[in-house]
Amino acid sequence: MYKTSRLLLAFFWLFSGSLRGQTVQDSLAIAAAQWQVLSSCDGMTVRQMMFPRLYGVPQTVSIAEIRLKGENKVGISVIERGTTVSGMADNVGALVAVNGSYFNMERGNSVCYLKINGQVVNTTETQELASRVTGAIHADGKRLRIMPWNRQTELTDRHRRGTLLASGPLLLMAGRPCDLTGCDSGFVATRHPRTAIATVGNDKLLFITVDGRATARAVGMNLIELAHFLRVIGCRDAINMDGGGSTTLWVKSLGGVVNHPCDNRQFDHQGERKVANIIYVYKQPTR
Repeated sequence: MYKTSRLLLAFFWLFSGSLRGQTVQDSLAIAAAQWQVLSSCDGMTVRQMMFPRLYGVPQTVSIAEIRLKGENKVGISVIERGTTVSGMADNVGALVAVNGSYFNMERGNSVCYLKINGQVVNTTETQELASRVTGAIHADGKRLRIMPWNRQTELTDRHRRGTLLASGPLLLMAGRPCDLTGCDSGFVATRHPRTAIATVGNDKLLFITVDGRATARAVGMNLIELAHFLRVIGCRDAINMDGGGSTTLWVKSLGGVVNHPCDNRQFDHQGERKVANIIYVYKQPTR
């Protein structure tokens, strides 16, 4: 079913003329991919695919697909001075976790707006708003919502309750690619390891990591390629998170990191860096 539905989407976009000619072959490769299922439990399926050639280069993509029903809840966690995704995930009892938004690597604090349970922890630096922070994720436990973001939104949000983390750029809204022309062109066009969060329907959440900086196995994607990839696999709303050496997907049932963080310059699971925050799913027993 996973493969069949994506093939139908790919053929729909192909014959409706909504795909550029140079992406048709990539669309079909994504839709026909034979994903390796690494784990399927706790209302979550974790898949990984090593594409020998996607967007003209090798790519390795990992996806955690989570049903936010019943006991599964979503949250955002932050720790002073930062720690690895693994460390934070263990600390909060996560089932699955992915790295969050951009941060100052010297001080360890987020450079994007962060509010936990109504308490503002960090605000967005002006340069981030000007170059790439065009969206945010709002988590209320039961669901995660992806939304547009700007300076005015940030000023008015401080008076609202809830948990929210700004990031960007926004990649998809209602299944349509977002305009990236106002973002830093080098950041958009350069291939890097990438982390994205996406929604499919009202109760399905995806954590996506694209490995990179490993020429023979995983080059990474630019943001136009990432948005295209997410659209082909059926995402509705999607946002780019911090990437590069921060890109990390952690899964409890698999014993830790499942992608290939590149901070140690090796294609293994040991190259995590300290990050400022994570987005995670945990189990909250129903009463």
